Amino acid sequence: RVRRVLVRLARTIRSHELRYAAKCAVIIAIMALPAFMDETKDAYYRWRLNWALTSAVVVLTPTAGASNQAGFYRLAGTLGGALASVAYWHLFHDNYPLMWAMGLLLAWPAYAIFLRGAYPKIGQIFLLTYSVCLLSRSAGLPDAVTGEVWTIEEIALQRAVAVSTGIVAGMLTLNYIWPFKAREALRLTLSSAFFQMGVLYQQ
Repeated sequence: RVRRVLVRLARTIRSHELRYAAKCAVIIAIMALPAFMDETKDAYYRWRLNWALTSAVVVLTPTAGASNQAGFYRLAGTLGGALASVAYWHLFHDNYPLMWAMGLLLAWPAYAIFLRGAYPKIGQIFLLTYSVCLLSRSAGLPDAVTGEVWTIEEIALQRAVAVSTGIVAGMLTLNYIWPFKAREALRLTLSSAFFQMGVLYQQ
């Protein structure tokens, strides 16, 4: 009886669902830990690493292929949106109406990519990053904790670093810790099914 329990436990541990849940929980816990430590919580807040947690959760899909795809699109959209917000602020910060009018022109191709393009996530994340960075700087409000007023470069850098950290952490976790590739799983499942059908046919 003990042997049966151990065998059942071993099979459960080897299951993809349990491994996926375990590695996701561990990586998120590790990434959140600095927020609760006195030595690192100030840096954690300054760099807005709570964005990294959100990005990691989104990228942590059950299969490695989907994670790589989602991570690349989000990384490209984030970096593009951050650079665009810096450029638009320096070009049009003296004239807000012109800034918003030019923002509509920028949003047009991004919406086209989102609605009709082959890689819609790039357009979506591009607009999200651009809006967050530019609106945060346009408000001009001091930080609630530090009292500082961040420049557009600091806001864009914080966003890019935090989101990129979460994306890279999620992709590394799925690709190197118990990686699960859908194509390999499909091949093994089909092989097992064909073998069992062959056995049944011979009987």
